[in-house]
Amino acid sequence: MLSSISVCLAVFSAISGYQAHESSRFHVRVVDGFGSPVSGATLTTFIDGVSTKYQASEAGEIELSLPLGSHIVHIEATGFSRKSLPLVSLTDSLDSVDVLVGLELGKITDPTPFPLHILLDKGLSVGADNMMIVINPYTQRQVSGRFFRSRRTTLWLERGGSLVFIVVSDGKVAKTFHAEIGRDVTGAILGRDGVRLLYASDDKP
Repeated sequence: MLSSISVCLAVFSAISGYQAHESSRFHVRVVDGFGSPVSGATLTTFIDGVSTKYQASEAGEIELSLPLGSHIVHIEATGFSRKSLPLVSLTDSLDSVDVLVGLELGKITDPTPFPLHILLDKGLSVGADNMMIVINPYTQRQVSGRFFRSRRTTLWLERGGSLVFIVVSDGKVAKTFHAEIGRDVTGAILGRDGVRLLYASDDKP
């Protein structure tokens, strides 16, 4: 019996003299806690602003290709909790990368919004008119709020999943960030090195 997510991530390594192409192929198999296939499960990708859904076969299998780079995909099925996992595409190959995903029983998502306190680190320059935009690539929902010299803002978001943070300063995109927000996250500090998440046991920014 699978007690937790079983994810086999395979990453292609570039061989000397091998010329990388544009994508890698993945063979994803979705199973439940007993190892039985979850037919009809859906896998969602979010690439260059475009959301694409793939549906599993009766055997719980999904075939897809992803462009070079690191991607977060979301997998869900009725009666199971949604899972997010990284897939890394480095080189093209004749063979597919095998990925095994185990889903757990539960709700797909928690729709109850929660306050996320956001602080911009002093290392990031901002202008006189600044806005924070947060996008959930999975649901494509967008929340925004303004912040001034205090560099602070609080936005109400859905718990769990992948979020994209966009800092707009004086009408121009100044910086973008990405982070996985768990249920116990209460705040985020955005800096030059990325996102530092704060939890209930920490002080808010």
